[in-house]
Amino acid sequence: TQQSEDAFTPERAAQQRELAQLVRCTLDQLPEPQALALELKYIHGASSLEIAAKLAISDTATQSLLARARAAFRELCGEALQIAAQRG
Repeated sequence: TQQSEDAFTPERAAQQRELAQLVRCTLDQLPEPQALALELKYIHGASSLEIAAKLAISDTATQSLLARARAAFRELCGEALQIAAQRG
C-alpha cells in the first residue's frame, strides 16, 4: 500500500541522507550565484523576485541564472550518479 511505502524505514532514511549529501555536494560545485539561487528557490521556497532582490539583479537575469544553474546542477548530478553506479 502507499502508506507502507511512505513509512519510515532505516533504508529510506539512509537513502534520504545520501540524496541530501548528493544535493549539497553538487551545490558546492556550482558557482556561488548559481548555488545561492537554487538554494533560495528550492530549499527556502523563494520566488524569482525575492531571489532577484537578494542578489541585486533583475527578474530577467534571475530567470536566466536559474536556468543555467538547473542545467549545471543536472549535469553535475548526473556525473555523480554515474560515478556512484560504477562503484557499485
